[in-house]
Amino acid sequence: MRLLLAVYLFVAFATGCYAHQYETGATPERAPALERWNHHAIAGFFQISDALDLRGLCPRGVARIVNYRSLTQVAIGLATFEIWTPTTEEVWCARGPQ
Repeated sequence: MRLLLAVYLFVAFATGCYAHQYETGATPERAPALERWNHHAIAGFFQISDALDLRGLCPRGVARIVNYRSLTQVAIGLATFEIWTPTTEEVWCARGPQ
């Protein structure tokens, strides 16, 4: 049992936090147009949250999309043995015409 716990903790902490950032080259607004938790299941393999309607959210286009796991979200993933793995999504709209 100790070995199983040690392996689990090693894998959980070896993967750590992550962040993805996508930029289109457009000038972003000063603040994100959307910031929400995105819910995943089974270590992130299955997305539970609805897809974003980026055209409806940003009529002038998207400048930046950021997806990351905060320390709180990592703790939730560890507590649920990665069955529920939330992340944060942030979307910045473009300032001027695309």
